[in-house]
Amino acid sequence: MKTKFCLTKFWLTIAAALLALTAFSYGQVGTDVKDAAKDTGKATKKAAVKTGEATEKAADKTGDATATAAKKTGHATRKRP
Repeated sequence: MKTKFCLTKFWLTIAAALLALTAFSYGQVGTDVKDAAKDTGKATKKAAVKTGEATEKAADKTGDATATAAKKTGHATRKRP
């Protein structure tokens, strides 16, 4: 009987260790997922800022080109006396 009692204790100890390991692993995965989500959010924000800056520069260049074209058109269509 003593052997059976020790064997039961052994398996209970193994089961407790596995449960503890499972809980730890689950907690670690949750942390990793949160960190990945934060990194993705930061990357998305950075990309959005850069896109906004590029759009602003393109709009400025378009405005400058439009003004230059208007001036050239005005010079070309001016009546000469």
